[in-house]
Parts: sequence; C-alpha cells; structure tokens
Amino acid sequence: MNTSKPRTTMTRERPTRPWGLNALRVDREARRNQLEENATRREHFIRHNRYYDRGVKNLLWYIVEPGKRVLEIRCATGHLLDAVKPSYGVGVEISDKMVEIARANYPDLHFPDKRPKLCLGNGARVQNGSCCCSGSINVLRASPTSSKGY
Repeated sequence: MNTSKPRTTMTRERPTRPWGLNALRVDREARRNQLEENATRREHFIRHNRYYDRGVKNLLWYIVEPGKRVLEIRCATGHLLDAVKPSYGVGVEISDKMVEIARANYPDLHFPDKRPKLCLGNGARVQNGSCCCSGSINVLRASPTSSKGY
C-alpha cells in the first residue's frame, strides 16, 4: 500500500513580456533611456579607456579613407565620426542628449533631429545605392564623393 501523498503540480505564472516588434520597441526605449543618463559622462569614459578607443580608431582609419562621405549609425557623441575626417559626415543617434553634445563638439558634421525608424535587417539602402550598417563597434561604410546628397 502506497502511503505517500499524491503529487500536485504547481504552475508558475511567467511574467508577461513584450514579444515581436513591441519587444524591440521596449528594448530600444530602454537603450535610449540609458544613453540619456550617460550622455554627459561619455567623454569621461572615452578618456579613461584610451587604449580601447585608440584601437577602434585605428580600425576605422584602416577601413575609411579621409575625405569620404560617411554615415554612422548610433554615433553617440560623434567622436568616431570626426576621427575618420569625412568630407561630409552624418551621425544618427537615438538619444537626444547625445546628439546635442555631438552638435556642440563637432559643428562641421551633421546630426539630424529625427530619431531613426525601427529597421529590421543587416543594412539600409540610401539614395545613391550605398549601404550603411551598424555593428558592435559602429562600423562605418563610406561612399564615393558625389554631387548628390544622401
């Protein structure tokens, strides 16, 4: 005779989390808020991580020739965009405070007011057929200089 108690199954409710495009929007808003909080300390982080920053700049100097037209996605305060010395540089960022600092530090570069739209995929086509992409180290891709705008 079995004297053990019958097993009861416990169901744990999982917290409801966003899914699909809504999850991407929530994640993007969280990143934007974090960037807004850290915007004024960005230059401090760059100064205290000079070795890493120099390595990223060296990589970008190898990839992007000076004098090219450059679009940087997620440009933060614009210091890497400025480092490649573009003939025409555009930096796009989701944080308004980062854009404000970038404009103050690099008035010769362009930082649009509008936040970028949510885009799925590895790259986005721009007007003259160039392709821009973003990676963990803000990879920049240059297009040949032309009389057309981006």
